[in-house]
Amino acid sequence: MQTTHAVQLFRPPAIGPMWRYLLLSCIVSEALSSTSALAQESTALRVSLCELMAHPDNYNHMEIIVQGAVSHEFENFSLGDPSCTDVKSAVWLTYGSGASDDITYCCGRTGLEKGPVRIEGIEVVAVQDDNLKRFRKLLNSYRIDPKAKVNYLQSGPSYAVQATLRGRFFAGEEKSIMRGFGHLGCCVLLAIEQVVSIERVESNIKKGERDCRNDIESVGPKTEKELIERNREIMSSNEKWRAKDFQKVARESIDAFLVASGTNRKDLRFLGCRQQHLTDDDKKNDQYLNTCSWSSSGAISSDTYTVELMKQSELKNKTNSWKDIAWLPTLLTHSHCEQH
Repeated sequence: MQTTHAVQLFRPPAIGPMWRYLLLSCIVSEALSSTSALAQESTALRVSLCELMAHPDNYNHMEIIVQGAVSHEFENFSLGDPSCTDVKSAVWLTYGSGASDDITYCCGRTGLEKGPVRIEGIEVVAVQDDNLKRFRKLLNSYRIDPKAKVNYLQSGPSYAVQATLRGRFFAGEEKSIMRGFGHLGCCVLLAIEQVVSIERVESNIKKGERDCRNDIESVGPKTEKELIERNREIMSSNEKWRAKDFQKVARESIDAFLVASGTNRKDLRFLGCRQQHLTDDDKKNDQYLNTCSWSSSGAISSDTYTVELMKQSELKNKTNSWKDIAWLPTLLTHSHCEQH
């Protein structure tokens, strides 16, 4: 005799008026958010990159949509098109509020700020969506050749990226090749508000190389006033060891970063610290830089955490003694590499 088992399907409880209201509100809110982004995109002026570079003054402070090939390397974050012949100035890129450039260049903005972005009185905000996340992940990836003696910072991008960007355009100084934005004031500027689309991604990674994604954070005091105050706090407390034990200061920064990112790493191996004496001709702006690294390596992937610490010249001018100056962290880099 067979036993028949009745299957009871789950039936959700009846939705009351309040729940209907909340559900409808969520749906409407999401729809309005999407509609708002589309509306912003539709009001922006579409312009070719060649036209923009040939006549930048025609588009000053305008919200535009433009497509091009993105370069994201040391001292270079720009939008280009090799087919353009009439070029008044190159187009430098930066993100609106909510994303850092992660590119080292001189001068002005360091490229690492994540706070509010206000340019010529106009605040620019970046849309935080999946396109932006993917865009930044692709651009922040670099090829590392294990056989090379030196792999330079932010060189050898892993991917060539073609994208359409919406942003606020700034023409800079009229009738000048050097327009005042980007590295050494080289360029005009497009402050990215939205990554509209990513049209093409081509891999530059060769067999045997590693694809490394770098995340860089600016840490520690940002202004001379903050530097002086932080050093005063340290040297008048029981933390004077910070003027000597740079390795301990570096590891403290790594641990704080791991906690903030929700990462529990017990397998980090200390790689060492490298100290440099940075000086100029008149020796008024001498500084000491220490770079300390820890790593965790597997068969396919590896993670390296590097901290840069400095004894800064601003403090030397105030105290006149390096022994009274604390090692302060300035940059923290996390590199995640995968073998190809």
